[in-house]
Amino acid sequence: MKTLIIDRRRWLRLSEDNYYGSSLCNSEDKKMCCLGFYLRSLGLSQKNFLDLAMPGDVKVNKRELGWLLKREKGKHNSYDSMKLADINDNYQTDDQFKEDKIKEIFKKHNVKVIFRN
Repeated sequence: MKTLIIDRRRWLRLSEDNYYGSSLCNSEDKKMCCLGFYLRSLGLSQKNFLDLAMPGDVKVNKRELGWLLKREKGKHNSYDSMKLADINDNYQTDDQFKEDKIKEIFKKHNVKVIFRN
């Protein structure tokens, strides 16, 4: 099982205090959503997904993105990618709820998520 570390200090997520736009990696502060952290763990540079919304927007060989994309389309986001974005960016849920749901979805893809700091 692959391990994914998400640093809470650099984790970009929406909340009641911060409910405006999100991206895989914000160009202003370099914070990343859960999918951004996963893209980094795949070896992608932040410049490949800076200010992009979803994995399907990333300009790389789509095979590198595996389960993040629908198999039959290659450029469209998978259901789980979209679900992760929805959970990460739901400003009406607290961090504990987000963390539990994010772990649950990544686990389906043999990825153990650890939140730190």
